[in-house]
Amino acid sequence: MHDTDDQKKGDLIAVDWYGQRTYIEVKNDSCIATTGNVLCEEMIYYDGNGVWKPGFMYNDSEVFAVLSQADRKIYFIDFKVLQSIYKRYPGREMRKAADQMSYVYLVPLGNIKKHNGLLGTISY
Repeated sequence: MHDTDDQKKGDLIAVDWYGQRTYIEVKNDSCIATTGNVLCEEMIYYDGNGVWKPGFMYNDSEVFAVLSQADRKIYFIDFKVLQSIYKRYPGREMRKAADQMSYVYLVPLGNIKKHNGLLGTISY
């Protein structure tokens, strides 16, 4: 990101021929191929800083791209739709990784499709 104002908008900026920007949040997900669920991070705690911070679900992205290396696909999700539905699905879980803890929700891809939130997929 070049502009500090864009830091909470996503990892990538796609620009079309007319200069229209689309902000994309990108995540690698090692489980989506087997579970069919999209992980939605609500809060995150990094060891060492002692503070809980909002997760990526509070970003201002427009598109959420989920990379699944296991099934060699990239899922493109309307981020505003995902933000509007993610808390409807089975309760918040705590996840622990090497240097962080997160509160997350798992949303089935089928439910994202049902709400017209799946924009498309690319196989590679």
